[in-house]
Amino acid sequence: MTTSKKKEVKSRPKHRQAKLVTEKELRISFESQEFPHHAKNELWYIGIGLLLLVGLYASISVKNYLFAVVVVAAGIAIFRLAHLRPESRKIEITPRGVGWGDGFWAYHQLKNFWISEVSGEITVYLERPNLKPVLHFAVPDHQVESVLLALSLELPFHAHKDEPISDRFARLLRI
Repeated sequence: MTTSKKKEVKSRPKHRQAKLVTEKELRISFESQEFPHHAKNELWYIGIGLLLLVGLYASISVKNYLFAVVVVAAGIAIFRLAHLRPESRKIEITPRGVGWGDGFWAYHQLKNFWISEVSGEITVYLERPNLKPVLHFAVPDHQVESVLLALSLELPFHAHKDEPISDRFARLLRI
């Protein structure tokens, strides 16, 4: 007696579903500087030095020595910041979040975003919750639309916001 052995073959679908590519699968990558760098000449150093001397003189003349210490500390900080050079960082916008250099922030760690244009350069600002610093990076002109599309799929866009006061102040002082 011979018994026939039948192989059971699991049926596989003969055709695969075509994977739909949506805007959620956008991956955008580019290089950006850590912060904007402003050229400074001798006149800048003289102006900042005069402002610090006036502040120091005013604080000593009213015998507010604590403010004099604050003015000296601010002067040291400003001159140290003036010599910093920005490094280039890789910005990567993925469906899961935003990578900035070595750091990565998932979209649930970000509140909203907005853009600002100053001197022809477009900057994207990403607000984080609980008084954490705002992340910002300059976007190349040819990628502005794709960056806005990718971020607007995950985060609310705030059109009423503009360049933060701290960035305006730094730009005015050319720090």
